[in-house]
Amino acid sequence: LAAKLEELGRESWLREECQVMERPEYYEQDPHRELLNSNLARNLSFKEKVFLLRLFDWRTEEAKRLNHSREMVLPGKHIGNLVRAVSSGREALLSNRRISDRLVQKYGDTFLKMFEAPPTPEEKAIIRRLHSEELEDPEYEILMEMLHLLVRYKCLKGGLSPALVLSRTVLNKMKADKDYREPALKNGWRRSFLGDELVEWLDNRKRLRIDFSNGRFQLKLD
Repeated sequence: LAAKLEELGRESWLREECQVMERPEYYEQDPHRELLNSNLARNLSFKEKVFLLRLFDWRTEEAKRLNHSREMVLPGKHIGNLVRAVSSGREALLSNRRISDRLVQKYGDTFLKMFEAPPTPEEKAIIRRLHSEELEDPEYEILMEMLHLLVRYKCLKGGLSPALVLSRTVLNKMKADKDYREPALKNGWRRSFLGDELVEWLDNRKRLRIDFSNGRFQLKLD
């Protein structure tokens, strides 16, 4: 591998990438990613969404406290049934054949309190984030897919993995926030590899338009 990097003149790229991995922020994740990535949440009422948010948070904290996996605390297969049944009370939870009686006996009161408690301003803000991601902009989605295809094409020609150059996490941030600029593209090997023009399109994607004329199309910045 070292010989291959030397042959391609990419040793400095590896050193730069290792330095990035030494930063704590590289490993930071959105604490509410389970909710924001949940297909279940899309079809729930506001109160059920708040409960689902609390349920995910509770499961994570309980797993840390017990030093268990989240699946050991609350199997994912029970979450949908639990969210839909909790509004009917403890007896409904106990009579639901798809929810473990042992789970309800142990945590039933906790779940009911979580469901009945009014939402906090912080929880409302998180639910609004979920709603904003549901409001898709079809044109913006297409432009993002085109930019991703250009990145993939560059990677194909350059012999690199697209996930290394522009990860799915970064792409999702760009989709969710039109003003987000990925720090790793500001300078360094990624900018050198992708080229200034493509990086400018990625940074200013909300101003990007597709222009069809004279039998061809172009990507242009307004």
